Amino acid sequence: MNLIVPLNKTGKDSKTRVYARMLGEFWEHLLNYNSFHLLNTRKLGPNRYGIVFSKYLSERIPGTQVIYHGSEPFVPYSVSKSIAKKLFSIPEDFKIALALGFKTKTKGWDILNKIKVPSEWKIVLNSSKNHYNYEITKYHFENSQIIDLNRGFLNDLELSYLFHSSDVLLLPYKVCSASGVMFDGLAHGLPFISSNTGFFREFASRGLGISVNRSADEFSAALRTIDKQYDSYKVNVDQFKQNLLWSNISESHKALYAKMIQNKAADILISG
Repeated sequence: MNLIVPLNKTGKDSKTRVYARMLGEFWEHLLNYNSFHLLNTRKLGPNRYGIVFSKYLSERIPGTQVIYHGSEPFVPYSVSKSIAKKLFSIPEDFKIALALGFKTKTKGWDILNKIKVPSEWKIVLNSSKNHYNYEITKYHFENSQIIDLNRGFLNDLELSYLFHSSDVLLLPYKVCSASGVMFDGLAHGLPFISSNTGFFREFASRGLGISVNRSADEFSAALRTIDKQYDSYKVNVDQFKQNLLWSNISESHKALYAKMIQNKAADILISG
C-alpha cells in the first residue's frame, strides 16, 4: 500500500513529504497487523486447521494446532567452541552471548550498549538486511564488550558454526509472535535471554531460558543468573531440542494432514 499525495519535492514541502510517508507507513502497518489477526480469528475455527509455533498463539487463534518450528544443526556433530570461534576471529577466552537476525527496529538491539556484561563474557552480533521491507536501521555499538561481526547474510554452514561458538542467545525483541532464531539456538543447545513477551515466556517457563522486562539492567541480571545456573539450563535445552528434530516434526505434520483428509468437510487453511 502506498500513500499517493501530489507533493512538491523541493523547499518547504520536504517535511510534508516526510510526514506523509510516515503516515502511510503507519497506516500500512496498522492495516496489516489488525487485518492479519482478524483474518486468522475469523477464518480459523470449527472444522478448520491451522499451524502455529506455540501454545501462546494457539490460545489466541481458534482452530490451530501447535507444531514447532523444526530445526537441526547444519553441522550436526559436536564442534569445539575454540574451532568455531576461530572461524569468526572471536576471542577464545570469553563466553559468548549471541544476538542474531535481520537488522530491524523490532529486534531491540538498542539496549545492548547499556547492558553490563560480566568480565568473562562478550556479546557477539551479526545482522543481515531484511529484504521484505524498506526499513533503514542503524546501530552504533560503543560498548567494548560487544563484537559486531558485520558479516551480513551467513550460509547454513557459517550460521551453524556461529551458533556452535556461542553459549547464550540474546533476544531483546520489542514485539514477537514467534522466533525462528530462538528455535535454531535451542537446536544448537543454547539457552536464551529474552524480553518478556507471551511467546518467549512460554519457553522460559520450561527452563529453556529467562524472560525479563526489556531493560539493560534486567538483561544484565539475567546474564549473571544464567551464567551461575548454566548447567541446569543446558540440560533442559538438550532434552527439549529432541522435539525439534525433523523426524518428529514431520510426524506431527503427517498426523494433522491425515486428520484433515478424514474430515472432508474441513476448510484447509495453514497460518504461519
